[in-house]
Amino acid sequence: MTVDAVFVVDASGFAADIRKIGARIRRDVSQRSFCHLRKIERIGRLVTFLGFSTAWIFPNPLSAFLIAQGMIIRFTIGHHIGHGAYDRIEGIPERYTSKCFARGWRRFIDWPEWWTHGAWLHLHNRLHHPNTQDANDADLVNPDHFRHLWLPVRYLVLAFFTITWKFSYYAPYMEQEWLRLRRGDKRVRPYEFKLGDILDIADRDVRALWVRRYLPYVAYRFVVPTLVFLPFGPAAATNVLVTVVLAELIHNAQTFICIRSSHTAPDLPMFADTGAGSRDYYVRQVLATANYNGGGDPGDILHGWTNYQIEHHLWPDATLLQLQEARAEVKAACSTRRIRYIQENVLKRYWMMSRIFLALDCQPITAIENRP
Repeated sequence: MTVDAVFVVDASGFAADIRKIGARIRRDVSQRSFCHLRKIERIGRLVTFLGFSTAWIFPNPLSAFLIAQGMIIRFTIGHHIGHGAYDRIEGIPERYTSKCFARGWRRFIDWPEWWTHGAWLHLHNRLHHPNTQDANDADLVNPDHFRHLWLPVRYLVLAFFTITWKFSYYAPYMEQEWLRLRRGDKRVRPYEFKLGDILDIADRDVRALWVRRYLPYVAYRFVVPTLVFLPFGPAAATNVLVTVVLAELIHNAQTFICIRSSHTAPDLPMFADTGAGSRDYYVRQVLATANYNGGGDPGDILHGWTNYQIEHHLWPDATLLQLQEARAEVKAACSTRRIRYIQENVLKRYWMMSRIFLALDCQPITAIENRP
């Protein structure tokens, strides 16, 4: 493997800085963080209610957008509770802890998704976070998947995955990794998308994906709301169905743009060796991750808190409030140690990610040289 660039850093000094900040924010975890979470949760319920309260009148983008914001708030809450961000707060209801949230039947109360919470925790918490941007990372974008296609077709493929990625890519990928874990099979990388992963009903695992994952979600997200509004007439029910389908597409695009762009760009390196447990772990998280502009709850909701991806990768179990409050300290530590810290507009980062997806650019293979 050819190394394209070498970062020379004071990894030990930076690690000490980050551990000091981390120790402080962990001491500060309190009911204040939980009250902030509940506020964000209430905002999610409010925008969802407002979206549905007008969805039956006629299919409109505003209702769909509001419903999509309720969905991204559930995604944000599920993501961070799944990391145990609120487990250390004494006296909170058990449903807000990682051992209870979205487990079993609570999947459709806490975080309805195209997948189960256990499968998400395996792929995201265990296969992505410890392996950011090395060969074991489960969230790498592989441009070789579509390199053979005519460029205009690649643009269409990018648009398709942008608005459908949960259903068309991540859910079948996640299910394969989950089944592989449960069966004790060896993990194979990288994952290559195939239509058969979602359409080959003759395959037992694909049938199980539909019966256990897709159909329950489709019933919850699309069928139930339509039936609820059916007493108001077929037109009202149809309007709601069209609106929730549009909300799903908006939500997919919003999460795809925010999530995929945070680790994929020509200026975000791939690492030549595995980094889990290495002394430059914290440096890797910063160099291989991009934050987005914006701050404050409204902007953070729109980004699904991915505008704090660097801080989240440094401390996956930090609360939403702690991530907001830690960013300035992390930026200062990076500046002191001369470690690059990227924070830019999310749409600019999406375009940079798209160039990787379209095989127009590539990510450099990078090594880190530690100097005290």
